[in-house]
Amino acid sequence: METETQLQSASARLLEQALSQKPVLPVSESSVKKARALLQKQGIPEVKNERYKYANVAKILNEGDFINAEVSASDAETFAKNLSFYSGKNILVTVNGLVSRFEAGEGISLSGIGEYLAFQPKIQLEENDSMQALALLSARNGFHLRISAPTAEPLVWLNIVCSGEQAVYGASLNVIEVAAGIEAELTEIRIGSGKKAFSNQLSQVKLGEHAQLKMAVSDQNMGQSSGIFSLLATQEKGSTFSHSILATGAQFLRQNISAEHLAENCHTELNGFYAADKDRHSDFLTTVNHMFPNCTSDELYKGLAADRSTAVFNGKVYVARDAQKTNAYQSNKNILLSDEALIRSKPELEIYADDVKCSHGSTTGQTDLKSLFYLQSRGIREKEAKKMLMLAFAGDVLDRISNEDTRSYLAEIAENKLQEILQ
Repeated sequence: METETQLQSASARLLEQALSQKPVLPVSESSVKKARALLQKQGIPEVKNERYKYANVAKILNEGDFINAEVSASDAETFAKNLSFYSGKNILVTVNGLVSRFEAGEGISLSGIGEYLAFQPKIQLEENDSMQALALLSARNGFHLRISAPTAEPLVWLNIVCSGEQAVYGASLNVIEVAAGIEAELTEIRIGSGKKAFSNQLSQVKLGEHAQLKMAVSDQNMGQSSGIFSLLATQEKGSTFSHSILATGAQFLRQNISAEHLAENCHTELNGFYAADKDRHSDFLTTVNHMFPNCTSDELYKGLAADRSTAVFNGKVYVARDAQKTNAYQSNKNILLSDEALIRSKPELEIYADDVKCSHGSTTGQTDLKSLFYLQSRGIREKEAKKMLMLAFAGDVLDRISNEDTRSYLAEIAENKLQEILQ
């Protein structure tokens, strides 16, 4: 006979564990109380949750019967060794948040997140996101990465989401810190084992004065893996944060990105290209908080949806009353490749200052038939012509990645994905 615990849904089990058990990591008592109150109030998000109304997380977890369990890191080398970046000098490999390998030059240090929380128990949470609260309470692993010297080449982070025989839920906490005046690059490559796994990752980026961090992210090989990846950035005076993501592989992806300016002359640039096919779901929620004068932000997200897939973009720019001389731009453009595909777009501006330049725009349509006809009239076959148009469409986003090697690597992934969709 099945026990009461076995009869519980996966989301109910995860919720009960988070609310009743003591966190594995030494999270401060005040953070635990705040996270438990939020999780108790909202539970695992369903469609009635405004923040996740197009991403029914509880349903996804229940369909996979996910459990919170330890998973061996033994497969890390198998997944990583086939990647060209793996032999680089600067590399970090994590499996379900557990550090498997770290090699880096001087000025780049790594420690366990438990040590960071013990000495400086501050992990930022967004007040209305219960999945971030769940990550804080149920995380078993994570790291504190500090960059205090310029990176001659990007630090490559192989972020492996791995599953055993059962569908596994894994949560991790990460802090990425760039010291004042330092310019750094980080390339994150997300990899799945091909089996069902759900990653709930909460990462915090902290930029010192006049620091620069350029992040490029790819999830090209996630298999059946899904995840919510929350990245919360805080920027000190004169700092620059750039984040570009190529989303082509996860079964279900929710990317939360929040950037907050803590002083003047900050710049934030957020870019993304997503290509969803089959029944995949790609979901992006961005927030840029302009709290001080003379700051800028620029967002460009472009994507396409084929077959029965869905894609969501919800971007918000907030300009506080004292944030005069703010320049903020936001653009989202989409292409539908089938009658059954669905794309939802919701750019938002919330402005309380009067001396600002802010704009946003959103378009969703189909392939440009005039351009397609032009290419075909020059002897190019229809599929090849469509691929050329879609690569040009994605190129605006990829061109914003400054590192040539990273850009070429992601461009090849995008081309392969578009070829797969067209076939």
